[in-house]
Amino acid sequence: MRFQGSSSSIRLIGCSATYKPDQALVAQTPFIGLMPRAFPVVPPKNASAYYKNMALNFSRIGLSFHFSSAQAEAGDDADGQLDNLAKVNVLRLRTFLAQHGGTGDDILLIGFADESEGCTTNEQLAHKSAESVAADLRAIGVIVPSENIKDFGADLPVASNDTPEGRSKNRRV
Repeated sequence: MRFQGSSSSIRLIGCSATYKPDQALVAQTPFIGLMPRAFPVVPPKNASAYYKNMALNFSRIGLSFHFSSAQAEAGDDADGQLDNLAKVNVLRLRTFLAQHGGTGDDILLIGFADESEGCTTNEQLAHKSAESVAADLRAIGVIVPSENIKDFGADLPVASNDTPEGRSKNRRV
């Protein structure tokens, strides 16, 4: 997920009143908090020129969306239901955008898939996954324009495609 603008123009220090006070305590430890943060995108060397260009114009919001494991194993995440953390992340994204004057117009939803299918099928699955997240956002008032829904198929995996767990991690938005 990307948020338009440079990370230096977004103030994220401190704890928002919309988050539990516990998150302020977590921020003082080496643990990872649940508050979304925006940070610069450092594209991998093997990223396409298209991805690298997007990375110059957007910051990454530290939220990912995955689908329920039963659907992911069946390759059905296109019609998928978000897993429990992703459902909460949809609400966190809405709060983040509201706190920073953002809208659905200034974010990208980028779908990724694993390598279990052919190239075209992977791109279609990745795009449908991103569209599914956009539909969940739309249901709570965040409208992401269709031109802001992208896919990179099986490009840029974050885990090995040799295991079910790795494939599940690579199927993300």
